[in-house]
Amino acid sequence: MRNLILIAFLIIVFFPLLGEEKLPPSSFFQASQRQPYHLSIGAVLFNQEGLVACHHFKEIQGHKDLYILMRETMENNETPLMTLHRGLKEEFGATAIPSIFRMFVRISS
Repeated sequence: MRNLILIAFLIIVFFPLLGEEKLPPSSFFQASQRQPYHLSIGAVLFNQEGLVACHHFKEIQGHKDLYILMRETMENNETPLMTLHRGLKEEFGATAIPSIFRMFVRISS
């Protein structure tokens, strides 16, 4: 297998939820009325030629020709690094070691 280079990032999204919460969240890191945030771990995975691994969709929710990088919601009792490795394996069948770690926070209204 070729060496893969990985840039990993944390995404924390804060947003208000509307309506009543009917079921408790399955994960502490998924948004709910009591916890209005969502934590995902994402990555930009590319090979030595500079090609980036991503998902391509012809259309999603009215957006056409969409490319999405790897991102995975953390599960209970999981570290960010564990989430990163699980996401890479599940989404691309890849393994890699992060070369850069960044954190992004987005607040939605």
